[in-house]
Amino acid sequence: MPYYIAQGVNKLTVSNVKKGVNGLLLIINLNVTTIKNIILFIINIITQTYIYLITFAINRSLYTTVQLKNKVVNILSSTIPIIKDDIASVISTFKNNFNSFINSLKSISFININPLTLNLNTDI
Repeated sequence: MPYYIAQGVNKLTVSNVKKGVNGLLLIINLNVTTIKNIILFIINIITQTYIYLITFAINRSLYTTVQLKNKVVNILSSTIPIIKDDIASVISTFKNNFNSFINSLKSISFININPLTLNLNTDI
C-alpha cells in the first residue's frame, strides 16, 4: 500500500508546488507592474510640473507684453494730439512769416516779382 500512496502523494506535491510557483510568479509580475506604474506616475508628475511652469511663464510674459503695449498706446494716444497742435502752430507761424516776407518783397519797387503764397492748410 505505501507504494500506491507514495505515487498519489508525489503527484499531489508536484501539482501544489507548480501552483505555488505559478502564484509566486504572478505576485512578482504584479509587483513589477506596480513599481513600473509608480515610476511612470512620478515621471508624469515631474513632467506635468515643468509643463505647467513653462506654460505659466509664457502666459505671464505675454500678458505683460500686452499690458505694456496697452500703456504705450495710451501714452501715444494722449501725446499725438498735443504734438499735432504744436506742429500746426509752428506751421501757421512759419506760413504767416513767409507770406509777410513775400509781401514785403512785393513792396520793393525795383523787384518785379509775383511769387506764389504758401498755403499749408491742406493735408500733405
